Amino acid sequence: MSTTQVKIPNDLAKKITKFSDNIENYIIEAIQYRMHIEKSQLTLEKQYKLAAKENKTIVKDFSSIDNLNWTDDY
Repeated sequence: MSTTQVKIPNDLAKKITKFSDNIENYIIEAIQYRMHIEKSQLTLEKQYKLAAKENKTIVKDFSSIDNLNWTDDY
């Protein structure tokens, strides 16, 4: 385990103690949760990019029979 010193403003420390008696564990859990959220957002961003790429491919594949001139612009 690595040790890092973190300075927490008094008002924030008081708020944390309302939720947990162990500030260190609370901060560790908060960091882990934040990392999980950021990883989920990156995964979602990749999925959106792949879907956009697939949409362009579909539009290109069907462009020869597209009578209504649909585009991928929403």
